[in-house]
Amino acid sequence: MSFYIALFVWLLIAALLTIGVVMATKGAFLVLAIGTIAFVGAFIKWGCLTH
Repeated sequence: MSFYIALFVWLLIAALLTIGVVMATKGAFLVLAIGTIAFVGAFIKWGCLTH
């Protein structure tokens, strides 16, 4: 994966988590759950790929 694609994906997940936290303060936890699953999935797939 190229650096720029990885950076874009990281920023996209960060935005999703930020929106999820803001929406969770209003009682909607679905976006936060999806963002967390996306973050964990990306970390497992690409972060642990070299090991």
